[in-house]
This record gives sequence, structure tokens and C-alpha cells, in this order.
Amino acid sequence: MLRTWARRARPARLGALLGRRAAASQAHAPGVDLSQAAVCVWGANTGVGKTLISAALVAAAVRGQVPVQYLKPVQTGYPADSDARLVTAATEAAAGRAAAAAFLRRSETLHAFTDPVSPHLAAAAEGRRVDDGEVVAAVAGALAAFAAELAPRAGAAGGRGLSLVETAGGVTSPGPSGTLQGDLLRPLALPGLLVGDPALGGISTTLSAYESLLLRGQPPAAVVCMDDGRLSNIAAVAHHLRHAAAHRLGEGLPVLALPLCKPPPGGGGGAGAAGGAVDAHLAAWLEASAPQFDELLALLLDHHERRLAWLAGAARGAAESVWWPFTQHAALPHGDVTVVDGRAGDSWLVYTEQRAAGRQQAGQQEQAGQAAAAAAAAAGAAGAALTPLVDGASSWWTQTSGSAALSTEVVRAVSCAAGRYMHVMWPQAAHAPGLELTRALLAGPLGAGWAARAFFSDDGSTAVEVALKMAFRKFSADAGTLQHERGPELQVLGLGGSYHGDTLGAMDCSGPSPFNGRRQSPWYTGRGLFLDPPCLALTGGAWRLAATPGWLADAERAAGRDAAALSWASRDEVFDLPARRGSRLACVYEGHIAAAAAAHEASTGAALGVLLLEPVLQGAGGMRLVDPLFQAAAVKVARARGLAVVYDEVFTGCWRLGAPTGGALLGAAPDVAVYGKLLTGGAAPLAVTLASAGVFAAFAGDSKADALLHGHSYTAYPVGCAAAACSLAILAGAGTNPNLCAPGAPGRCAAEAAGRPACGGPCGRVAALWAEADAAALSTHPRLSGVVALGSVLAVELRGAGSYAGGSAAAADVVAALRARGVAARPLGAVVYLVLPPTTPRDAAARLLGALVQTLDDPATWGAGAGCEAII
Repeated sequence: MLRTWARRARPARLGALLGRRAAASQAHAPGVDLSQAAVCVWGANTGVGKTLISAALVAAAVRGQVPVQYLKPVQTGYPADSDARLVTAATEAAAGRAAAAAFLRRSETLHAFTDPVSPHLAAAAEGRRVDDGEVVAAVAGALAAFAAELAPRAGAAGGRGLSLVETAGGVTSPGPSGTLQGDLLRPLALPGLLVGDPALGGISTTLSAYESLLLRGQPPAAVVCMDDGRLSNIAAVAHHLRHAAAHRLGEGLPVLALPLCKPPPGGGGGAGAAGGAVDAHLAAWLEASAPQFDELLALLLDHHERRLAWLAGAARGAAESVWWPFTQHAALPHGDVTVVDGRAGDSWLVYTEQRAAGRQQAGQQEQAGQAAAAAAAAAGAAGAALTPLVDGASSWWTQTSGSAALSTEVVRAVSCAAGRYMHVMWPQAAHAPGLELTRALLAGPLGAGWAARAFFSDDGSTAVEVALKMAFRKFSADAGTLQHERGPELQVLGLGGSYHGDTLGAMDCSGPSPFNGRRQSPWYTGRGLFLDPPCLALTGGAWRLAATPGWLADAERAAGRDAAALSWASRDEVFDLPARRGSRLACVYEGHIAAAAAAHEASTGAALGVLLLEPVLQGAGGMRLVDPLFQAAAVKVARARGLAVVYDEVFTGCWRLGAPTGGALLGAAPDVAVYGKLLTGGAAPLAVTLASAGVFAAFAGDSKADALLHGHSYTAYPVGCAAAACSLAILAGAGTNPNLCAPGAPGRCAAEAAGRPACGGPCGRVAALWAEADAAALSTHPRLSGVVALGSVLAVELRGAGSYAGGSAAAADVVAALRARGVAARPLGAVVYLVLPPTTPRDAAARLLGALVQTLDDPATWGAGAGCEAII
């Protein structure tokens, strides 16, 4: 049946998706081979001697019989100026032509422009478009080809080769597309050699270049500078970086002085002019400085070996010492630890090695201990690589942007706040990051029109507990019971399947689940009424009830109807609450909620004081889309009963679901709302609880005992506040969020993208990343029982795939197969989901959807995921 569907009956829409995926498969960032050493040569400025130092290093490699290649990704002023030509000539002059022919495997320019100006100007002048991906792919391809060429030597002692990749200009000089080179080359994660500036002002430019590399997660392996002792720039640089090991995770930073190369005799065109001639001064410098460059070469090769050893041993070291969240360590197979060496845009850079060899060596390690482990790490390096893995879960739903350039903006904000404030305790204090973020929260889309105060904490679970304190106080004040020492227990009205965090109070606000069972929380007492909500999903191309609650089935049956027949033609119809509020179903919902609340209070003697909801979409509960009409009905009933309304927007807020907040989709403002995760763009832990003026007033009194006695050491942490302010600006900015509604701009209206008439002006929403027609087509797949596609969230439930508590072998199969296709997804029971940053380009989302379709269609998927529960 499955094969028939895949080959004959697949909807044309899914076939198009597969085609898009295949056409775009070459656009993903390539892996970076680690079997041979590679170094990126950066400069503090142009004209600081990068090419001369590269040439001397290449000559040192040739002298030491180390195979070497020199790559110039971008060259301007070509062919009159060719750094690759100079490197070849200098190597031949210093080491001899025969040796150079044997060990200098190539000296190449990958992208050349005629005009001797900055690459972005030269590309524009020639009318040539060179995308960042082309530059990265060209370098990665050259590294891979070099490694393949040397593969027979890899196991031999001294079998390592060296690639030198010399940049153009300085760290923050633009590449051909205009992207700064420090950002452009980040996907390669190459160790760097920073060449300092020996001229007047060079101390500043060198330290600035070093810090620019740090801001981009590219700490150089060493800093060198040509120096004649007159200005001694390198000595000053070394002094200012003398404590570098403290910010480099204990790794020291070699800062080395190199002899100064004199200008060409007579002030001619200089070494490397037309013909690549090596002048007398350059030849003398190459000979005199040979010992220093031999040492520098050894240092760089040693750095590579130490890096490989760390990467090869990281999985084992972590498995022996780290206690991971949501992981059964007793069932963790060897090798199923994801070693992440960095991030480039929307992808992690993951250390990989030859799996067959790795698993065989694992048994040897267990038997022979550390000596065998070290030997295995060295042997396995021949197949080592950094492989991009798309962060399909946005690192537990935290990432604002998959763009390296926008991530750099967040890093700048964080660095500025750390440098200016570090931390300042918050009671009765104010600082710019905290105050400006508060203003943005209250006046912006998250709090405008209802919120009057912002209370900061450090994570979503804690922020929910703060919200409960606020909301129960509001309820008690309104009910006139605030001064009563005794009274009924206050409880919450919530939904089954909810999840509000792992702290004790937050767990008590959800019904029984694997998260709060006796094994996890022996103190758990569900303090509330948890209604079984109607949840919707795309099934067979239409929106239907994913599972019919018993109470709804009974109500429909009593009215002579079948609840299973309920359906909605489109997502717009589901969320058209003004049209649905007067419906028969709305009356059924309201009647059930009111009756259940009254019965609960009568049977328990408790008082329901707070309605606590995850608006529209329950995240950790299984990506369940609760019928928004049901939640709107719950708000209506809660208001009629005097309950305070709290929205837990930790997952749903900040444009996750398309609107600025999940609550906006319900058309009803809360008394209290909680935000986290996307709030800081993944840069720092921070959460905020917004409250109305009425809630704040409930804490006014004559004594401190009436105040909100809650706080954290890192309340309003300036670094987190700065990250949040930047993240919100990116999400809400038309220039930074390509999906934000901008009527008039092609493809930028959220309504038009959904097939509706264009908005009259910016509506504040973002276009859905997943086209509804694509999701509807996907919902016809025989492997799936339902699909939820909303905003940046895509979740598929596998048919007959097991329970949430017990996990799902089928979900593990899909996650493992997606990983093999370069996508890191997460399972929630029988559900596999993708959650992308709201700024993700829609064509990138379409490629991931295509990868999911391929995975579901592939017979090899099923049964391949044994033990992959531990995969991130």
C-alpha cells in the first residue's frame, strides 16, 4: 500500500515538494573535512602581511615534507595581483622547485575580480553575483578534495597535510555579496591565525580584529605580527591578551613576534607584482625567518591534533559526567551523543566520524581503557568531519533567527550589556536594557492595550509560578477574601495535556502526565480541574477533531449528530471566532465548561481562582492544537465566574504561531501572561510575566508583607534584557523578518500568502512558514494520522505509533532518518515536529517539508531508529 501511494497516488503537491527538495539539496552548507589540518589566515587590516606569512608557512610545510595547499577564496585586482602566484613563487624560492612540486599540491584563487577594490564593489562593478554559499562550498570542496588526495597517507605517522585559507582585507571586510568575511566563513569553523598590524595604530586594529573574531565564535589559534622592535605592537597586544585563557575555556593564546620583511629594493612594484617575482628582501626574509615559521607550523599542526582529540573524546567524556535532561542514560547507545562544535545560521556544526570504525573502537575502549581510546581517536580522525545539521527544533524553541548576520546583532547586544553592566541587582533599580525592554513589552504587540507591569525571572516555569501568585492574589482581592486566614483551597482551571514547567508549583497546575508522575514528583497533587479539550488536526486534507472527548461525543449524540463529522475547510475557518462564537458548538463548549467547573467546586470544596491556558497550541503536551473556540469559551466562562485569566505564552508567544501572541488568536486579553524561549533569541535565559493594572493594584498595601515577595539573583539580568530587546526588534522589524506582513511588497503580505485579500496595512502578523495546501496534502499520507501546521510549527502524528509515555519506535525511526538527511528533529511520543525561527525564509521551510516527505516515503526509514531517543 505504502509503495503504491508513494509511486502512483501521491498528491501532485507532495511530488512538487520532493522536486523542490532535490533541486535545493546542493544549497545546504557542505561538511568540513577534519582529517587534514586547515587554518584560516585573518588580517587585522589590509596590507599587514597576510600573504607573506602564508607564503612563509607554506614554505615551512614544504621543508618539513608536509603536503600543503594554499587557497585564496576571493581575490581582487586579478590577474595583475595574485596572492596564489606569489605564494608559489616564494615557496619555490625558499624550499626549491623540486620540493615545492612534490608537496605544494595546489595554490589557487577560487573567485577572482579585476578591479583592485573591496570584493563587494568589484563584484558589483563586474555585474557578477557570488553568493556566500558559493564561496563556502568552493572552500569546503577544495578541503575535501585535498583530504581525498591524501587519504592513503592519513594513517601513517606524520601523514597530516595542511590547508591555508587566506582571507581578503580584514576580519570585517565585506565579501563579494557584502556579507562580512567573519560571518561569511563561519560555516567552515576553521581555526584561525590572526596577523596583527605592525603600523602605528596597529595595537588597536589587532585587538579589535581579535574581538571581532571572538564575537563570531572564531577564537584564533594564535596571533602573529611582523615586528622590528620600533613600535613593539605585538608586545602590547600580548600584554592585553595575557589572560586570554580565562575567556578561552582554559586554552592559552600564543602571541608571537615575527621578523619584519623590508619593502622591495628601490620601492618597485613589490613582491608578487606581475610575474610573481620574489625580490631580494623577500628572499632574505624567507631564509632568515625560517626557524620561526617552522615553529609556527608545528604550533598550528599541534593545535589541529589537540582539537581533533577533544572532539573525538567529547562524546565519551560527556556520557561519563553530564546528566542530560529528558534522557534515559541507562539506554544510551555508544555514539548517540551529538558533539556540536558551533552554529552557523540555522545549523549546528556536528562532529562526525566513520561510524563503522567508531562502533568497533567503542568496544576496544571499554576493554583497554584510556590508551585504546586515545589510539582510536587518532585512527578515527581519517573520517572526521564537521557536518551541518539543521536545528529543526530551534534548540528547544528558543531561536529567533537562522541568519548568521542577525545572530551577530544579538551577540552585539549581549556583549554591549555585559561590558557595560555585567549584572545589577534589580530591586528599586533601573538600567537601560531592563527599562527599555519593559517599555517594548508593554507598548509593543505583546502587552499593548492590557499590560501595565513587567516582572522578570529566569525561565518559563518560574515565570508561571510568579503568574500564579499574581493571579490568585487578584482573584482573592476581587472576591474580598484576601484577609481571610482560612478558606477554600484555591485551584486552577486548566486543560488536560498541558505543560507549564518542571518546578513543583507549575507541575501541580497540570493534570497527571509522565512529567509529574510519582517517579518524577512524589509531591505532585493536581491542584485544579483539567478539562479534556477538543483538539484539531489536518486529516485527509481537512481540519477535523484529532480525538473526540467523551463529553463532546455524548453531547453530539444526544443532539442526533456525530462528532466525528465535524470538519473545517481551512485554517481561516477554524480561527474565524467572530463567526463561530454564536454557533451551536460554542454553546456546547460553554455549557460543558461551566457545568464541569460548578461540579468540581461542589465535589471538592475548592475554589477555582485562575484559568491557566497555553493559547491554541500545547507544546510539550504533544503539539496539540486545541480548538480555539473551546479556549475562547473557557475565557468567557472564567470571566463570568470572576477567575483571573493567565496565558502561558512561553512556547506560543513572540510570533511563534503567526500572530504576536497566541492570545491574539483567541481575541481575548488576559490578566497575566508569561513569555520566554523566543524572547531572547537563544542568547540568554530570561522570562517575563506581564500583568494588568488590576493585578498590580492587588499587591498595594501598608506593609511589605502585602507586596509580591518573589525574586531571583538574576532578575532583569542586563545581558538577557538586551538580548530580548534585540530579539523582539528582529521579529517585529520589516527589514529583519522576511515573513512580517508588509503589504505592497511582493510576497510580504501574510493574508495574501494564505490566499486571502491583501491587508490594507501592516497587520503585525507573519506569514505561515508551511503552506496550508502543502500541509493538507501531507495529511493524506498513509503513515500519518494527523498534521498540525501553524505559524512556524509543523507536527505530524504517526499512525498507530504508541503512547506519549511509552515513546514511539516509529517516531524514533523518523527522527533518525531525518538526521541522516541533515535535519535534527524531535519526537514527542508518536509526534515528530519541526519548529523553526519565525524569520526563516519560506523556501527553507519548504525544503525541510520535502525532506520529511522523503523520509516518510523511504522504506529504509522504518526500523532504523533503534536507540535514537537520545538524539538531540
